[in-house]
Amino acid sequence: MRVLVAYDIADDRKRERLARALAAFGDRVQFSVFLCHVDARRLRALLHRAVGFVDPAVDRLRIERLPQDPILAMGRTADEPCREWVL
Repeated sequence: MRVLVAYDIADDRKRERLARALAAFGDRVQFSVFLCHVDARRLRALLHRAVGFVDPAVDRLRIERLPQDPILAMGRTADEPCREWVL
């Protein structure tokens, strides 16, 4: 499955350590966003590692499962032209 991991961590050191940990699971697509391809076991491992860096009082961590076929999820087929970009 594909998951998008976005975070806002107040502490610089914890933020850098979280980024290094997430790099083992996927690719950085923005400064605080990673795209990860994981199975259920690796997703549990990712969650287990990531929550250790988060202080719920000041930090945010969001993990969203993405559709397997983003083109079909946008409601069009691959043959239709793209009229907008959904990022």
